[in-house]
Amino acid sequence: MPQLTVCPSCAEHLEPEDKFCGNCGAPLADADPPLLGAEHLTGADADAEHLAGADPDAGHLTGAGTDAGHLTGADADAEHLTGADADAGHLTGAEADAEHLAGADPDAGHLTGADADAEHLTGADADAGHLTGADADAEHLTGADAAGAGRDGESGFGVIGDAPTGSYSLAPPAPGHPPQAAPAPQAAPIPVTVPVSSSTAERSVVPPAPPRAGAVDPRQGMLAQPEPEPAGDCVSCEAGTVGDDGFCTRCGHRAPRERDHVERQLPTVAAVSDKGLRHHRNEDAFALAEAERPDGGRAIIAVVCDGVSSATRPDEASAAASQAGGAQLANDLADGAEPRQAMHEALLTAAAAVSALAPPEAAGDPHFNAPACTCVSAVLIGDLLTVGWIGDSRAYWIPAGGTQEPARLTEDDSWAARMVEAGLMSEADAYADPRAHAITGWLGADAEELDPHTASFHLDTPGVVLVCTDGLWNYAESAAELAAVLPSGARTDPLGCARSLVQVALDGGGHDNVTVAVLPFPAVDGGAEGAGERRA
Repeated sequence: MPQLTVCPSCAEHLEPEDKFCGNCGAPLADADPPLLGAEHLTGADADAEHLAGADPDAGHLTGAGTDAGHLTGADADAEHLTGADADAGHLTGAEADAEHLAGADPDAGHLTGADADAEHLTGADADAGHLTGADADAEHLTGADAAGAGRDGESGFGVIGDAPTGSYSLAPPAPGHPPQAAPAPQAAPIPVTVPVSSSTAERSVVPPAPPRAGAVDPRQGMLAQPEPEPAGDCVSCEAGTVGDDGFCTRCGHRAPRERDHVERQLPTVAAVSDKGLRHHRNEDAFALAEAERPDGGRAIIAVVCDGVSSATRPDEASAAASQAGGAQLANDLADGAEPRQAMHEALLTAAAAVSALAPPEAAGDPHFNAPACTCVSAVLIGDLLTVGWIGDSRAYWIPAGGTQEPARLTEDDSWAARMVEAGLMSEADAYADPRAHAITGWLGADAEELDPHTASFHLDTPGVVLVCTDGLWNYAESAAELAAVLPSGARTDPLGCARSLVQVALDGGGHDNVTVAVLPFPAVDGGAEGAGERRA
């Protein structure tokens, strides 16, 4: 007959000879023995009870989610009771809890399956954690009456021996359970503080691997400063370039032409030409030269020409006349020619150069609009001043220190001059007339007659000779007015004087091109370093 191993009332462990429970005093003779076998065993996923020992207790197995001591089949729950008065928990496949009792009244949890929790109690009052299976949590308790596992599936921590409350440690491994070797320590990552917001704690990250030899950081190209663009040749925006059409490709402004502003200085003479503020191009031109005379003297030459705006290609006409006339003067004077004769020949040569610009059918035809210009020249040899002109460009004598009256040395070939010469109008009234600047003499293929004018003067006091176009004298017509605006250092600084007079015209409105040449008397030799030319 089966014997009771535990009290049916209080589950106290019984000895085979006990008649009454030593714990609660319940009589054992009238108690029914436990049933042997199992209920509802159905293959895989069945719950089974296996009772080993005298008078074991077994629960009720009904498929998954039941209590069993022994797993039989997939996902089966079983209770395996070994010894007297064993108590087992509830196993359900993976994540099942099992209790394996070995010894006198031990509570144990045992892992069977992945991610299962088990407690194994062996020995006296021991507490241990034992892992069995993947990602499983287990407690291995060694000792009698261990407090590491609660009954009916509860688990907790046991207190070893008489250790004071709050002092916890692991018991030595039970027999049959050799200690497992600790895994090899891994190198801890180097902590790197990552800047985060105040709400985020510092965290450790693994630093990046060092770059390979010869590798180039792509960020260097992104952070590299671009090379500055070369400065453009546009004087307006200083960044764009001037195209073949003469306009800036960036800002659209027209680039200054070479002749828009021209300055040139020789040791004894200087000149400045500017297009003014109203004209789109400079139709004035000048030429400066020095020639050695056969007797050892020096001839100082200045030629100034003004293109006729109503004619075709006036800028070409003035340039051709000034260059041809200046070269002719220099050659003849160097050969010893008399100054007035050389001047006359130079004017004829200049006229021929302008006429050559027109087509053959324009010759002698007053109705053909051929290129045309005016011309005035001055030659200073010692104290002898020779001037020659055609048109309304002028020459002035401005003595220094107010010792003499300034004078105009030329007479205009113009409608106003003829009216005054004929006594028909006063000079003031004639030049106030809209027809005043209509010229009656010019250089060009369509000129009605060519009558060069020449004159010579002996200078006996220091001063300057001014040779200019009407772009200047329109703002200071009389010699006295020019003398009033002449800078004090005109004799010693002819280039500065020419610049100053050009600025007078620009300040007055700059309605026309303006050109002026300055010849100091006596000649002031500025030396070779004083020579030079500057163009816009």
